[in-house]
Amino acid sequence: MPSGPHHIWMSFLNNFRGLTVVKPCPSPTTAVNSLTPSLVRGYAEIDRTWNHGDRVELELPMPVERIYAHPQVRADLGRVGLKRGPLVYCLEQVDNPDAEVGLIRLSRLTPVDVRVRPDLFDGIVTLVADAEAAQVAGDSNALYRTQPFPTRPTHVVAVPYYAWNNRGPNRMQVWIAES
Repeated sequence: MPSGPHHIWMSFLNNFRGLTVVKPCPSPTTAVNSLTPSLVRGYAEIDRTWNHGDRVELELPMPVERIYAHPQVRADLGRVGLKRGPLVYCLEQVDNPDAEVGLIRLSRLTPVDVRVRPDLFDGIVTLVADAEAAQVAGDSNALYRTQPFPTRPTHVVAVPYYAWNNRGPNRMQVWIAES
């Protein structure tokens, strides 16, 4: 499973004429036998006589993107979501045992990396980053304080939202506090 762009190789019999190249992937590329066809209104026009062994390649770059809710969605102000291609990701407690997912903050400047996990769900792509988590002492029952809670560094793992809650019930967070 590639951790970079998704590559699709196709074989066609008969009269294949075009390939639609669409969002949500920026700058998709196509090639036929290593030659780049022209794009016309979002279609890779491929008008040719096909031979056995011809190869069509479609590369769909899927960089990690940070997404933000509209400011009127007040519950998500100051929070960030993570997506890669069409997939939205979430922090699941089972993957982040060192910090409660609701107490995690991700710095706007911290890079988010892609990691392939062949051991998880027969192979998925996860997102990983360094973050910080609020430290709440067990004896701290005060609802309000005059000082913010201290934080500590932590490492977070995000899984595609579709995979959430497949390893038993546990906490999950899509919108992550951002610092």
